[in-house]
Amino acid sequence: MFWGRASLERARLLARRAGRLQAAAVFLVQPRKRDTAQRNRRSTRADEVGKMGKVMVKVKLSNSYDLENSRRGLIPPEEVRAVEIEALVDTGATMLVLPGPVVERLGVPVLRYNDVRYANGHSARVARVGDIRFEVLGRDMTCDALVEPDGHLALIGLIQLEALDLIVDPKSRELRVNPESPDTETLDLYAVARVMQARTPRTPHAHDSVMSVNGR
Repeated sequence: MFWGRASLERARLLARRAGRLQAAAVFLVQPRKRDTAQRNRRSTRADEVGKMGKVMVKVKLSNSYDLENSRRGLIPPEEVRAVEIEALVDTGATMLVLPGPVVERLGVPVLRYNDVRYANGHSARVARVGDIRFEVLGRDMTCDALVEPDGHLALIGLIQLEALDLIVDPKSRELRVNPESPDTETLDLYAVARVMQARTPRTPHAHDSVMSVNGR
């Protein structure tokens, strides 16, 4: 199923049933269980963003399926559905959030519906779409996004910031590439290494304490 007017109407109906308030600023995926410490950490990050002020950046979004078809010569490049928009960087949000009209222009598929929690404490069920090519500051990734059916502002969450190794400069209020990895993103795999070690007992080595991989 692809996002379109029928999806938009369904999303609006779900939002009305949940009694969602449009004034909410932070958009978080609501897991089934969340401990108190993790709630407090998220609240702290959201407070820091509020003190820092708005950090806006231009991003390009494309339909990754269209890009692949264009690469294979099945459609001309001008038929790739894409859009450039200004997005708010929100380190208190979990993942990318897009307004319904933007998602409709991209024509990407609806994967499922997620329960989410807003900054004002209200919850709702919203659509989750996939096959989005996300580009910012010369770096890109393919990702999912949550859909705010009547929203007007896109939010960039922690998933995008961490995957693309981006940081927020508190002084200039700008999104920047991590200066420690200016040419390509560097991803930390320490948590993955710990899981692998737990599953496969072996003699530890000195270099096992930190593990990272270059994004090239």
